[in-house]
Amino acid sequence: ITKLTKEVGFGSLSNYFLQRSRQDGADFNLLVIGPAGSGKSTLLSNLYNSEILPADRRRNTRIEDTLEFVQHESEIKEANVALRLKVTEVLGYGELSFVKTNKNNAQKIQNILKHVDSKHKEHFDSENYAQSMKNNNNQAAYRDQLYHAAIIFIQPQRNLNIKASDIDLLKALQGRVNVIPVIAKADTYINEELNRIKSNLKKSIHEA
Repeated sequence: ITKLTKEVGFGSLSNYFLQRSRQDGADFNLLVIGPAGSGKSTLLSNLYNSEILPADRRRNTRIEDTLEFVQHESEIKEANVALRLKVTEVLGYGELSFVKTNKNNAQKIQNILKHVDSKHKEHFDSENYAQSMKNNNNQAAYRDQLYHAAIIFIQPQRNLNIKASDIDLLKALQGRVNVIPVIAKADTYINEELNRIKSNLKKSIHEA
């Protein structure tokens, strides 16, 4: 692990970008994918020192093997910059269901890709509209719609191998968004187990 020698955050950005962001604010859109109980809330709370995913958010028992995209909005302030954080949590992926087949996993991945592609379309449509309004000397409220990153929580199997469906998801998303794989509940493993999981993850990605 490389030790960081400089501050990470808005304080480390250029003065020009900081001045622009202090005036207009900044947008950051995050896609979070992982089964219930994998540590999504804890990780985001530690990253932003704030409750990002409400503790009392709905957790219905899933009878149908479907996906749900739930958006949570927060405003984080650092270095006098208002960061408009939008976290979209994907519910129903990687969770236990009554029907569990490779076909269902493949369909869920396709549904996630369609969702990401729809955000791309919204982004470019909004961007074109904002540019058109600007050319007509009108003010347009433009907000970035693209996902800037996707955090995918990887839950290893009992033998510490990585599920094929998780590798398929990583491979499918990497061409559309910055992908950050996170080992779910990493603090419950000893160092030897963590090293083996990381090795299995790298090997699975290269072999896929």
